[in-house]
Amino acid sequence: MDWTAFINDNSQALFALGGVFLGSALTLFGNFINNKFQAKENDKERLEKRKDAKFQLAVELMKNDIKRIEDVSSLMFEFINSVKVLNMKRETGEITQTEWLAQLKIMTTSEKSAFTKLGEIDTTTDLLVYISGDEIYSMYSNFKDLFDEYLKILGNPSTTEEDKENAYEKLVASGGKFQRMLREKLISSRDTEW
Repeated sequence: MDWTAFINDNSQALFALGGVFLGSALTLFGNFINNKFQAKENDKERLEKRKDAKFQLAVELMKNDIKRIEDVSSLMFEFINSVKVLNMKRETGEITQTEWLAQLKIMTTSEKSAFTKLGEIDTTTDLLVYISGDEIYSMYSNFKDLFDEYLKILGNPSTTEEDKENAYEKLVASGGKFQRMLREKLISSRDTEW
């Protein structure tokens, strides 16, 4: 067989066939490149979604922790208000010292009292505050110390009104700073990259 004659006689068909093979090869190569690019884009998108999910989870956990800590703070002030009302009743003569002591004992030992609830969640709250950072933990410890000091002042019948008022103002200021610090931490967590 004479290949030169064969090529001359079938040149158009061979040229068309070569074009088909070349076109197919270019299409396959283009599809391969496109699929590879799509796979990289899908991986980037999946990683971005994973990163966003982690961030959302971290913010949600922090929000829940801060809510629990704020609940403890509210319980502290609820208990303080109950003691203040009890003290006012004693000071106005509505109840005697013995009745005051009996009601205070009920307030501190009753299963449904704010004081009992505080005792139940105190360790958990300490842990949550501790993992929130040294500055917040220090502020919380100061707030708890002022809370204890204020309860002692309220429980002492010989304490002056001025001492009670000063201790209360310190407690409120400390509680306010603590709450503000918690909220700032929550807000700043939304700006943090995880």
